[in-house]
Amino acid sequence: MLVLDPEGRPVPTGEVGEIVAAGPHVMGGYWRNPEVTARTFRPDPETGEPRLHTGDYGSLDADGYLYFEGRRDDMFKRKGFRMSTLEIESAAMDIPGVRAAAALPPNDRHDLALFVEGDLDAQTVTDELMLRLDHTRIPAVCRVLAEFPFTLHGKNARQELEALLEKDET
Repeated sequence: MLVLDPEGRPVPTGEVGEIVAAGPHVMGGYWRNPEVTARTFRPDPETGEPRLHTGDYGSLDADGYLYFEGRRDDMFKRKGFRMSTLEIESAAMDIPGVRAAAALPPNDRHDLALFVEGDLDAQTVTDELMLRLDHTRIPAVCRVLAEFPFTLHGKNARQELEALLEKDET
């Protein structure tokens, strides 16, 4: 397992990069799917052997232990710090009374936002998050919903949450 920067170089110990699998156990690609294969499997610059770029991000400590940070889709930078929507959602789900959580990363229309379904008020959720996360990861906006929107596949309906957030800001 390697942790690499966007140029394919190993990152220093403790820094976050993409988790890449290398070695004889890595398959050569996806069956009859050359586009995904080209995007996911890249040759090792030294050996030419395929390396699997997982799309997961993490870091290695000094003892070689791997720490998962999140998926590429879930990662974003805020106030100069790389973070994951998953870590914020996990912290929210750790709060008694929260039944569902979805974090929306900052964009050009809003700062970091968190939606939860639960029996608590937004200030209580924020106060509890302050006990679980460092200050850079505390959402600027916290909304508590009586019922959480999900997609047909049971995932957080992020587009609906974005629309609710934009509606609240107008």
